[in-house]
Amino acid sequence: MTFIAAPVVASTSHGSGFRIAEMPEAERPRERLLRLGPGALKTDELLAILLRTGTAREDVMAVAHRLLVERGGLRGLAGSDLATLAEMHGLGPAKATTIAAAFELGRRAALEVGGARVTVTGPEVIARVLQPEMELLQQEELRLLLLDTKHHILATTMLYRGTVS
Repeated sequence: MTFIAAPVVASTSHGSGFRIAEMPEAERPRERLLRLGPGALKTDELLAILLRTGTAREDVMAVAHRLLVERGGLRGLAGSDLATLAEMHGLGPAKATTIAAAFELGRRAALEVGGARVTVTGPEVIARVLQPEMELLQQEELRLLLLDTKHHILATTMLYRGTVS
């Protein structure tokens, strides 16, 4: 994908009350991503692209910003279960599944290094792979790593989830 060089325009959308369609084109998250690449966008702008629409009272940028604040940032949002996400104002089941799918894709991408599967050479590799996800858990879990004959991680499976105490 080729990105067209363009001057960076500061985003002032959240809290502005503008619907995306009413925003200047240069400030719209999707157009900024196309022009500048995903790395140039703030986290709330990337989340707004996934959400697509806001509510009757909040534009999508305000919803995205609020979700990040309420969940304690991106890691808190990633650690939220589907039921919690679906109940949040401005989401619902469809948007909650979109967010969960995006985090799962990121998790799976983290299992691959340079297009190749991660090779388990010791416990530190397992910690590096599982810690970002497992440190967000509210309950302990026992996980099984499935490896091929060359010690590449094929998948992870939860075997047991503890009780909240």
